Amino acid sequence: MSDLTENPPTVKEGPGTRLEIHDFSNEWVTATVSRITGDKWWHIQVDITDAEIPRHAQDEIAAAVRKAADAVTLLNKPTKTVTADQAFSDEIRVLLADREWTFRQAAAEFGIELGRFGNLVCGQTRWTVTDLYKIAEAISDDPAEEFARLAQIGRSALTSENHAEWLTPEQTARFTGRPVDVLAEMRRRRVGPPFVKASRETMYRRDEVERWLEENDN
Repeated sequence: MSDLTENPPTVKEGPGTRLEIHDFSNEWVTATVSRITGDKWWHIQVDITDAEIPRHAQDEIAAAVRKAADAVTLLNKPTKTVTADQAFSDEIRVLLADREWTFRQAAAEFGIELGRFGNLVCGQTRWTVTDLYKIAEAISDDPAEEFARLAQIGRSALTSENHAEWLTPEQTARFTGRPVDVLAEMRRRRVGPPFVKASRETMYRRDEVERWLEENDN
């Protein structure tokens, strides 16, 4: 199960959609983990057959459901998003909105495999120089200049955040790999990294967040 994120899912193409599926089903139960390409979160679906189930099949059902549950937990596990990668993803989302492209259209224009492109924009895969240059070639008559612009976006994001003593919840989410709504729930329960309220703003000290991560991330 530990190498699940490295194994490509089965793909089902539909009108305007592309469904990615990890299937753990057997003759007694349908147990799948799936998402539409471009969605960040995977979803589990379990459906047990209506047929009479013999006693020996119960272990097989339990094993399939357990594998699916482990898979959805692993695939949805928060990852630490590098600030530059987040900046690239934000820039590409703006580009898609401006050109009214779907993920499928954009991936085709850029020459990037659709599943990989979805993972890149959703922050589940690191951007590479090759990815950025493919985009530069697709959207500009001067790919070298456009690549330099994209690279500068990444450098500016790193410089800005690496020198910040205080982090917003959004910056802290990227830094820790915990979604913003998870951090909000942690604050409500008074767990998680220490934070302060400044007027109406919630802020985190970078050094305290780093210390919390060292103590709590295995």
